[in-house]
Amino acid sequence: MKKEGFTLAEVLITIAIVGVVAAITIPIVSVDINKRANMTKAKSVATDLEIAYGNALIDDDEENIADTKLATLTDTDGFEALQKYMVVTKDKDENNKDVIKTKNGACIFQNNSEITIDANCTDKPNKVGVDKFKYTRNSNGTLSEK
Repeated sequence: MKKEGFTLAEVLITIAIVGVVAAITIPIVSVDINKRANMTKAKSVATDLEIAYGNALIDDDEENIADTKLATLTDTDGFEALQKYMVVTKDKDENNKDVIKTKNGACIFQNNSEITIDANCTDKPNKVGVDKFKYTRNSNGTLSEK
């Protein structure tokens, strides 16, 4: 007489192996999903910002973004001009520097022609490539990833 099926020991060992593989895989997949979500959010803000720059060039009849009010986003004129094109609010970061918050919770920081978009604003980890993304603003209002 032949026995069919698996022994209890075989089933328990299989379940243990599946559990170990899941414990190793789930955190890796979770981190990648968060990174991709942050990247998508930052790219969305970058696209909105490029559209705002393009509209400012048209409205101000200029060829160089430095000649528009959007040249410096964090000063009063620049921020008010940006509000014409995007839903944003002004706030301060932990170092009391001006920061622009977008409707999707991201923050825009500017240092001359360098634009940094932090997908989760000032929440951790604040690492470039994870939740912070750097761009160079070109004279025609486009953004190039750094």
